[in-house]
Amino acid sequence: MSHEWAHPFGAEGAETVLSMFRPQRYAWTLLCEPNPTGRALLVPARWSIAPLVLADQFAEVVVWESEPRRAGVLGRFFKRLGVPVNVVSAPLDTLLDHNGRYRLVVLEDSYAQLSRTHGSGVARSVSRLLEPGGQCLVVTGNRWGWDNIKRALTFPKRARALADVGGLPSLGGLRRALRDASLAAQRVYGLYPDHRDTEEMLGWNRSLPLHRNRGAARILDRLGLVKWVHHGLAVVAGHDTAGSSFIDGLLRHLRESLALNATPEISDCRFQEIGALLAFVRLPGNREGVLRVALSKLAQVRMERAGDILEALRTRAPELYALAPPQLAAGVFHGRTYTLEAKLPGVTAASLMVNPQATRRILESTLELLASLNQVERRSHHVDQGFVERRLGPWFATMQRYVGGCSDRLEKIYGHLTHAFRGLDLPLVWAHGDLNVDNMLLDPRDLTLTGVIDWDHGTREGLPLHDLLHFLLSVRRLSGDRPIGDVVVSAMEGRLFEPHERAALTRHGTMLGIPESLRTPLLITYWAQHVGEQLDEAAGQLTESWIDNNFRIPLERIGGLVG
Repeated sequence: MSHEWAHPFGAEGAETVLSMFRPQRYAWTLLCEPNPTGRALLVPARWSIAPLVLADQFAEVVVWESEPRRAGVLGRFFKRLGVPVNVVSAPLDTLLDHNGRYRLVVLEDSYAQLSRTHGSGVARSVSRLLEPGGQCLVVTGNRWGWDNIKRALTFPKRARALADVGGLPSLGGLRRALRDASLAAQRVYGLYPDHRDTEEMLGWNRSLPLHRNRGAARILDRLGLVKWVHHGLAVVAGHDTAGSSFIDGLLRHLRESLALNATPEISDCRFQEIGALLAFVRLPGNREGVLRVALSKLAQVRMERAGDILEALRTRAPELYALAPPQLAAGVFHGRTYTLEAKLPGVTAASLMVNPQATRRILESTLELLASLNQVERRSHHVDQGFVERRLGPWFATMQRYVGGCSDRLEKIYGHLTHAFRGLDLPLVWAHGDLNVDNMLLDPRDLTLTGVIDWDHGTREGLPLHDLLHFLLSVRRLSGDRPIGDVVVSAMEGRLFEPHERAALTRHGTMLGIPESLRTPLLITYWAQHVGEQLDEAAGQLTESWIDNNFRIPLERIGGLVG
């Protein structure tokens, strides 16, 4: 008996599904080079979302599934979604021996299984299938292979790869397979299930691993390409040697555009959830820089916003602009926006918060910073219904889509804020937008402020007290690993701030002309803005647990408090 599937996603099914996995789509930019006109081959299919993500990055995706019945189910699923994925059920030798050409070939969890029966023949077949400049991504759950890699890199002369254990390929076996197939390892990722110790090495040279990229591990896990039960390997190989990737090309571009006498080297690298590559680079002359590359529309918008606010600071508040990272280069490289900033001196406030005296001094530095920033072009706006709808309406409209059966609570909170603000003259201020303890840099010797980073949320029309509230709440979130909804509710109940912190809020509010009666309504607007923007911009990467802890549960509690 056949079963026809009802279309669960409506007319725009494929885009709806892909929007759920937006961060994963951009992971391929880090691991391999997508090509919207090329083809990708995925071997084997497994039960992962990798085909959907690849379908958004390539003109055609071919998936191999050895079990005919599963292949049929997958084929109908992709057909219903309308994505260009062709499922092939045939002997693996037949698949690998055809004359097709691919921009990317993925040996998905795992090369280990394939090597037990096919050995280096798989790598040689893949080599024939790759287009000039194409790449092969090999992903396998392999603790022993990772240990062998570390041993070979640490002791290159004495190291000898261990024999294959349990059928998993050792470093020696993997190297032999690639070498015999005339493939060069361009990148190697060591993937760990807990995402806390993920390392990436460029090439198989004798240098110790320098790169870290938690995003790669997280993304591959979500795609279903890495098992959680083993330390894993992800290897990117191709006919070209290391240095042919997008990031390497960008580093060479920076050398030329800045007339450097050496190509910048990456010392640390990670993938940000907004879809941006963040890399710390070493520049000639013992200088350091921070390179950011936008891999998503959201990241591009954030970077442009940061550029706008910093340019405004440069012309209107030079003393504050001196605290921002100096921009060394910016532009577009192969369609992707990038910026290179000089690394600021100092350490983060988060690393100094263990000392109570330091905590108080850092709070004073924060107040001094905001006293200057919030006074730049401060303007008062009369709050009428139109103002409320423009400023609060979008956040509450976004939350309404996730509210389920408790919309009365949301309406009650919206009404409470409307009543609290209507008829007042409320100042709108220049704001950093993300002034937390990780974005403030200080001299550890005298705790003087040396810089402020990450201006992606900067605005010239921020609501008052939001920056200071964000800073104070970030201290609690860091120390107790608490969701933002929980700390906001605790602050509303009067159980969060210390006396000196309440005094700081009073001082700052007095400077801005904000009565204490507006502190709680502004705290609620801070929560609404944070949750609304997250739900709007990053919905595809938010878990149900995040939505519950930061939105649904606090919504009930806040609704009860304002009632």
